Amino acid sequence: MKQIARGLEIALPKATAIYTSPLLRAVQTALWVSKAYRSRAAVNTTDALAPGASRKDFLALIASIKDRRVILVGHEPTLSDNLRALVGLGRSKSVELKKGGCYGVRLNADGTAVLEWMLPPRILRKLGE
Repeated sequence: MKQIARGLEIALPKATAIYTSPLLRAVQTALWVSKAYRSRAAVNTTDALAPGASRKDFLALIASIKDRRVILVGHEPTLSDNLRALVGLGRSKSVELKKGGCYGVRLNADGTAVLEWMLPPRILRKLGE
């Protein structure tokens, strides 16, 4: 995860906040990511990213975030399900993360969202070398 976190910092260097599920493994991941950012990205825990969290809670979290570039640390399949709904991909399983992978989503001023990129863990590890 340390190498993946370094790769994420290279792919998204201007992130200013990390939102994470309160579960131990997710918090540990968020702390590794924060360390890769040399603590420039503050870690915030939220139940909206916990396993099985409702889509309503997830969307409320997204609406409440004022930072422009953030990182979300959550659990599968809930995180992918919520992100697919956010970007309008519905229930399609054709977009799904492997453990340690990342989505890049742009939130537009009109409330819509666009999936801009998706990086598997092997690419993030390579970036972090």
